[in-house]
Amino acid sequence: MKPTHIKIVTLLLLLAAVTPAMRGNTTAALDSLYTSPSYEAYLDTLYNARPVQEIFTALRHLRDYLKDQRSAAGSAAVVEAHALALTGKHFIVEDYCHDIAAGKQYLQEAEKILEQSQCSEASICSQASVVKAEIAGSYFLTDQAAYLFTYGLSSSKHIEDALSIAPDNIHAQIMLANKYFYTPGLFGGSLRKARSILEKIDLTGSSFPEFQLFTVLQLKGLIASKSRDSSAALSYFRQALELYPENNYLQNLVSEIAGGIN
Repeated sequence: MKPTHIKIVTLLLLLAAVTPAMRGNTTAALDSLYTSPSYEAYLDTLYNARPVQEIFTALRHLRDYLKDQRSAAGSAAVVEAHALALTGKHFIVEDYCHDIAAGKQYLQEAEKILEQSQCSEASICSQASVVKAEIAGSYFLTDQAAYLFTYGLSSSKHIEDALSIAPDNIHAQIMLANKYFYTPGLFGGSLRKARSILEKIDLTGSSFPEFQLFTVLQLKGLIASKSRDSSAALSYFRQALELYPENNYLQNLVSEIAGGIN
């Protein structure tokens, strides 16, 4: 073997040895940020439909915290963009603070952060695609008829990108299940596929973000409700409400289903 070939083989072996460790460290950094007290405090205001000023305050504290995470700058940027995207979506879909213009401003700020951040490792690149899917999906919600073939398709493409980069990305898996649930069957939606994805997600472990556990339980409840299993739906919704007791959407669903059973 020629010396040049030996060098190339050696380099490839080194990369194969280093990459999994690097990926593990980055994934751990993302998990740590998503489960930090600052992020959970912010999400508590969002999912419990707190007054807008409380959401602003919690978001400001979270952003200050993330700016201090210099050792995980790439991960912190993606998590910050995700928080802004969720805030934008909140203003777009929630009746009590409905403000599409404000929602779009947060989405645009999230996009700008992603554009300026460097995607240097697989887990960060995958999560950035998740956030891009969240942003596109939120734009789609502002006018579903007008944006079906633009933002709607773009959101789906970003989910595919996230899973192609990191198939074990739980955030992307949940978004894919969400997509299968909300998409009409004519366009590829499937309750069976959504349920199958959720059944394979391991909900145990301290690194599983609370807001994603809430999303999984809520989605399982919605699937059960659509499958006319009211008892299972009620059980899932009540488990989700244990995480965010003042969530208006689930409170209304529980009241509606419980009234139907009684």
